[in-house]
Order: sequence, then C-alpha cells, then structure tokens
Amino acid sequence: MKQILTNLLVAYTLLCASFCLAYEEQTHRGLSQAAVEASVLKGDPTVLDSLGLEPFDAPNQFRNYRNDPGSIRELVQDGSAFEDEPGIRVRHHFYNPLTGRPANSCGTEYGSTSPDWPLEDRGQIDGVGPTQHQDDSFADTRQFFLDALTKPTKDERDTKWGRTFQGLGQVIHHLQDMTQPQHVRNDMHFAYSEQTLPCVGGKSLYEHYTNLDEPGDRIRTNLPYIGYDAVYGSGDPPYLQFPTQVLAHSGWARHRRLYQPRLCFCGDQL
Repeated sequence: MKQILTNLLVAYTLLCASFCLAYEEQTHRGLSQAAVEASVLKGDPTVLDSLGLEPFDAPNQFRNYRNDPGSIRELVQDGSAFEDEPGIRVRHHFYNPLTGRPANSCGTEYGSTSPDWPLEDRGQIDGVGPTQHQDDSFADTRQFFLDALTKPTKDERDTKWGRTFQGLGQVIHHLQDMTQPQHVRNDMHFAYSEQTLPCVGGKSLYEHYTNLDEPGDRIRTNLPYIGYDAVYGSGDPPYLQFPTQVLAHSGWARHRRLYQPRLCFCGDQL
C-alpha cells in the first residue's frame, strides 16, 4: 500500500509541476484520473495482478461507501470528490508552510492542518460527525488494505477494496489542494456560499474559473495535466519516499512557499 500510494503521489506531483490547476469536484476527478493513469496502477499491470485484482479500468469491480459500483480508477476519482463533502470538511484542507498551522480566520484556527488530516500519522483524529472525525485518512486506508487481504469472506474483502481505492482518492485530494495557492497562504474561501461571508470569504475565483466547462468556455476540458517539468530534479534529496514527506516535508513546503504565495493574485488581492 505504501508503494502504491507513494507512486500515485509521485505521479500526481510530476503532473502538477510548479503549480496545479483545479479544485472543484469535477476538476478533482480529472486530476485524479490523470494521476491514476500515470501511476503503477496502469503502468505496471503486475501490481494489481499480484493482488488478484483486475485491471484498473475494469468496470464495477468494487463499491464506494455510498454503495455505487465502479472501476478502480472511478473509485479513486470518487474519493477525491467525496473529500470535500460535507462542505465544512474543507476546514481541514489548509496549511501554512511558514508556520505549520491550519486555517486561521479572524484570529481563530479552524480544523486540522493538511497534511495532518489526510495522513493521521500523529494519532487518531476523533470528533463528532464527518467534519470532525476522520475515517478516511492514509492510516485508515492502510487498514482497509490489510482488511482487503485478510478478511474471511469475499463480501468483506470486496468492501474493503472499495474503501482502499476510495481512500487513495481522498488522500491525493490534499496534494491537489496543496498546489492551489489559496490553500497554502491562509486565503479563506468557501465554495458553497454565493455570498462573501465574514471571516470565511466566498467562492474562489480561481477554482470557479478552472472548473468552467460550457460551450465557448471549455477551461476544465482543456486543462493540461501533463507536459510539465518535474518538481524535483536528480540533484534533490529523495523527498518522495514516504507520504508524509510528500505532503509536509520542508522541501515541498519550500517549493509551495517560493512559487505560490507571492506569485498568485487570489481572492483577497482582487
């Protein structure tokens, strides 16, 4: 599982390069599809075959937690979309690389940091309801993976396979968000409000624009997911050995800090 997720994160990083476009539901789905198709899930058929699974695009392999069937690719896409639901869950999707702190609005911190929320590698995050209690972190996904290999019945194993690939999608959602400038500069925004709310903000103009997909305005359809230079070069330290390093390592934080906060004119500057 660590190898699969790390390879998926690496694939996503290579797709994103110095910044990535995104971040409403359908754009998250598109980014996740591109990541899956650039990963070992497609590139090395022996990975899934060695687990006794069909190819990544075989239809209706397993079900997500809503009981909808899908291919492995579709389950990863589902997870990347589900991570924003319910809307208030996005409070855990911000991270200030300069301070290591979560979202701060009007002097009050809200939620866990991203990456603490998706990795849950410093202890279980408990609370009441889906916006406070974490059930779909990398730690949870590793347990789903173990259960998928060891549960006694096929139904139990299939359920856990579905949660495994959905969980991968929910984790890489955070890497996608970390390449959106507003998520790493405490530029609060709330996609579910038509109004600009005190201390919360309104819709992200950046996210709204990159999600446009109407006749004459096919922005999302034409987003270039591939063709960028790699973020890391051959002379850089091996930051991508573990998921924690991908999301939180100082090298990756330095990359975000240098390229995004000062070069992006976002909602609070327009």
